[in-house]
This record gives sequence, structure tokens and C-alpha cells, in this order.
Amino acid sequence: MLLFMEDHMGRAPKQRGRTGNALSKYRQDLIHYMRWDAVVEVREQQEPWRQKEAELAKLNIPVEKWPEFFGDLNPGRTFEDALEVAQQLLQGTPAFGSRDTIRASYLMVKRIGKDRKQAGRFFLIQERTRRRFGLDL
Repeated sequence: MLLFMEDHMGRAPKQRGRTGNALSKYRQDLIHYMRWDAVVEVREQQEPWRQKEAELAKLNIPVEKWPEFFGDLNPGRTFEDALEVAQQLLQGTPAFGSRDTIRASYLMVKRIGKDRKQAGRFFLIQERTRRRFGLDL
């Protein structure tokens, strides 16, 4: 399999741009997946955060003291808040981008994930193989 991948993925680009060959296309798909994953993780934290807020409000703890209970990263309540936090989490990584870029990647991965024929685009190759092809992001 590795020989096949070296033979077919490492060839010169057939087209120009970030997705000119299979290797470049996979690298870009990994970036889209990293953005999607960051948004999903933040969205999963939003419900527990809301529950904690409700508990603190019932205990009449002032809002100014809430950061002591929550820590630094507030996942917010909305999808837009999740995009903002994901942008902060991805800063300094190859997947960094604006909120609009992260939104577009999130929606694309979500849409493609529903298509059984294309969902394999986001299959994660083993780390050792990714390193061999320079795909570690």
C-alpha cells in the first residue's frame, strides 16, 4: 500500500493550487477536518457550560466570580461563539483561519460526511504513514 501511495500520491501536480495532486488534496482535507473537529469539540462543551451557569445563578454567585469556576476558555452559547473559540484554539496551527473560513470548512465536512461515497476523504491515515509523506499537521 505504501508503495502504491508513493507512486501515485507523490507525483507532480496535475493541476495548479493546493489540491493539484492527491497528496495536496489530502493535506487540505486534513485541514478542513481539523477545523470541523475544533468546532464540534467546542459545541460539545456549550451544554455543560450552560448547566454550570444555571447552577451558579441558583446559588446567587455574582457573574464576576464565574470565571473562577469555569477557567479561561468560555465556549459561549451559540454556533457563532463556537466559531470564535475554535478560531482561538486553531491559532498557530496549519488549520488557522477566519471565522468564515472555519465555518465553510465545518459545513463542507458536515455535508461530505453525509455522502457515503465521499466520506472516506476524511479517513485519518496512521501517524507513521502521515509522517512519511510529510502530512503531519
